Amino acid sequence: MDAESIELLELSEKLSRYVSESCLSPFLDLDSSALKALLPKATVQSLQRFGYRLTPDATGEDGASTPIRDETLSHYGLRYLEKAELRSIENRDVIDAGSFDGSSARFFLQNHPIQRVFCFEPDPANFAHLMNDSQAELSSGRIVATQVALSNRMGLAIMSPAGMGSSRAKAELVAEPRIVVRSKTIDVFLKDFPEANIGLIKLDVEGDAVLALQGAVQTIRTHRPVLIVSFYHTPQEFAETPPYLLDTFPAPGAPQRDVCRERLGLAPETRVILLAVHKSSNKRKGFSLAAQALAKLAVADDGAHDICVAVLGSVDKDALSDLALPFKVVSLGFISEEEQKSVIYKAADVCLVPSLQESLSVVASDSIRNGTPVVCFKSSGLQSFVRHKANGYTASAFDTDDLSRGLQWALFDCDARATRSAAAETGQELFAPENNIERYEQIIDHAIRNHAAQDFDTETFEELTNLFQCVGQDSRYRHVVRRHLEKSLKKTKVG
Repeated sequence: MDAESIELLELSEKLSRYVSESCLSPFLDLDSSALKALLPKATVQSLQRFGYRLTPDATGEDGASTPIRDETLSHYGLRYLEKAELRSIENRDVIDAGSFDGSSARFFLQNHPIQRVFCFEPDPANFAHLMNDSQAELSSGRIVATQVALSNRMGLAIMSPAGMGSSRAKAELVAEPRIVVRSKTIDVFLKDFPEANIGLIKLDVEGDAVLALQGAVQTIRTHRPVLIVSFYHTPQEFAETPPYLLDTFPAPGAPQRDVCRERLGLAPETRVILLAVHKSSNKRKGFSLAAQALAKLAVADDGAHDICVAVLGSVDKDALSDLALPFKVVSLGFISEEEQKSVIYKAADVCLVPSLQESLSVVASDSIRNGTPVVCFKSSGLQSFVRHKANGYTASAFDTDDLSRGLQWALFDCDARATRSAAAETGQELFAPENNIERYEQIIDHAIRNHAAQDFDTETFEELTNLFQCVGQDSRYRHVVRRHLEKSLKKTKVG
């Protein structure tokens, strides 16, 4: 075992004792003073390096310590999922390993639009409760219950009904006899259910998380479900589970550009201009300037090429028809799924960002991150990362002739491979999380050190606080007033 593994194992033993002695949720509270003393900054970074997703939930809503049963049974880990992750579970099946009395399975069915739950519970007493308490769901086929332990092989397994061997085992239970139960793998079990579509796997298997995951490799790779894994039962489970997940199921890389174009049904000769706009009526976003530049491009191209303009965002149909372009114009609407947006960015030949003013531009940075060059005006925050004729084209401010020339350059004149490579390198350098976390830490540490060196009196702090509050209130006030006036004007026009 190498030094890094030994370090993590020792750390996990401390954390397991902490969780057990405090009777708190396995979702560790990073704001807890006791845990802060246990976890110095370097240790937190080590945990992050190993892929742990520590969630701040060791206290209840009232701030009081919450026993593990109350805390865990209130949501079964689902509250930590992003909206997109929750949506990916909808109308799919759930595997509930360690179902106990079936309360978790019934919770899933009552609170989420899922098809059915496959329950696995090896303990005879718990399984009897599950069957008795879930009769309606069993009759309807929405719960499929199996009395087996999940493992990495078919056969027999030894277990302690009282949880002996887990981090919460009591010393007086050591003498309790263990029982022998049947074991099965998820991959083998699902062969009897070829129509299953697994959207979520919840594992709470008293120290055997890695074994259960090893028996579900094919299922996870095929269905790409959300995983909720409790791995706090033993130090070994705590140490081994995240590295196993990271090594066995690495994050899928973004699809290649030709795959993205194939998914969208684009012919190889089609040139795609991605035009992302917030609202055509928002003058700051420059939709009218984009229309002028595209019209000039149409005149210059004179039908020589197959050009498609894909409009991403909320643009009304009248505005699109007013473009009157000879190109094919496709409205993609508002898209929230990051993976879907990435496919669109990669498939495009160029991203047109005609904004008059941007602090940074999420659209432009996303495009660069996906290796697609950006054509924009040389203004505000855009010019800080769009590099002229390197990873994009920065036209003279608000000159639509030059903006049109930029599109011409990106579509037909540049070295596409070199330009896309330069864009991807810029995106990795500036926007990749791993390249920014340390910078943020340095800035925060610098601010803390400088703050400690200052000798501010109480009155000065109160003045600064009042100033920021006034500025914030004023900004909110002006925003609300502007929106109200806009709505009033729209009503007047309609009337």
